[in-house]
Amino acid sequence: MDTRSDLPTEITRTVLFGDDIRYRLPRRDLGRARLFGLIFILFGAVFATAPTIGMWSGFIRSVLKNQVDWFSLIFALFSLPFLLAGLGIVGIGSFILWGRTEVIVRGETLVTRERGGLFRWTRKIPIEIIMKLQIAGGRSSDGLASMAALVADVGEKQPRWIAAGYTTELLEPLAENLARYLREYRVLESIQVEQVEPQPTESKASGVDSESVTQLAEPVLQPTGSRAVLERFEGGGITLNVPAAGIIRGSKGLFFFSIFWTLFTGGICCVFFFASGKAGDWKMLLLVVPFSLVFVGVGVGMMVAAINMGTRRVAVAVFDGSLMLMRKGVFGTKKAEWTAEEIESVGVGPSGMEVNDVPVLEFQVVVRGSKHGMLAGHPTDELEWIADEVRRALDRTSEMGG
Repeated sequence: MDTRSDLPTEITRTVLFGDDIRYRLPRRDLGRARLFGLIFILFGAVFATAPTIGMWSGFIRSVLKNQVDWFSLIFALFSLPFLLAGLGIVGIGSFILWGRTEVIVRGETLVTRERGGLFRWTRKIPIEIIMKLQIAGGRSSDGLASMAALVADVGEKQPRWIAAGYTTELLEPLAENLARYLREYRVLESIQVEQVEPQPTESKASGVDSESVTQLAEPVLQPTGSRAVLERFEGGGITLNVPAAGIIRGSKGLFFFSIFWTLFTGGICCVFFFASGKAGDWKMLLLVVPFSLVFVGVGVGMMVAAINMGTRRVAVAVFDGSLMLMRKGVFGTKKAEWTAEEIESVGVGPSGMEVNDVPVLEFQVVVRGSKHGMLAGHPTDELEWIADEVRRALDRTSEMGG
């Protein structure tokens, strides 16, 4: 059976060896946001080359004078972390500027490969663990909010990315075509495609039928171990307070990485500083100082961000058909409030971050095409419980208010 006819012309499907196939998606249409890729590339290039040139210059001068300075060689080798980190930043910029996805079925493995210029990033998913394909996000038609993700549901574990940053007009036919291929050639008869995010807000005022969701579906129970505190009030309103997750747990490893980065780069900069001063190379010394401030500043910035992630608290309140969100952290308190009529959906979806190639989920509210997320990294069952409580409270208070 020919399964290519239902694919958009932007997606190229190629038969490889045997029954293996490859889907090649077009370059992501990020609009003006693609310019951020150029900024990353320029910053990464400076980040990699400036320390490398500075650290190797002393050793090269000693070689040209036939007076090999082994201390200069050892010192120059310390530029390798800067070179690798700079290339990583350039790679991120390349993925933003030229990024595209390839999906390959190779034997019993589903391979997803990101291409960005000269850079490649490959992830592998065993086909046998895939239960279904899911389209996450992409409900809005406004700019980046229209971007969706195709993920693989692998059961109890977090969903695995297949392709992200494309519209549902591209991902839905890709998912259907891929699912049909896997059913036919890999004997995965039960694999299906579904839209999983976000779930509709149950508000009669917004024109969405609530009976199909809230009145027939069983309520989601608060998971064991959740520290969130829920209070219910007359009239159907609720308040839900989520305490801080803690610096170690809440920062997802960023705190320890920031300490390592600050100590490592600070140590190298100190060695460079004293070596330049001892050699009387004042020009190099003037170059060292600003770069030291930049590298150490990046580490301090990551540390502050990690502390903010681990200490911020979230409060959710639903009263009289309105939803209020409040976040307290290192950078102060942020508040937002919307009516049920303004809210398009409340649910759980990818935050845009990944840990070990696994999307980090968050609680999300979509308001007039704009996505507002929080609580990234909290357990999925807790996020689903919070979303369910908010949807039901909006539905109850909207009914009573109407």
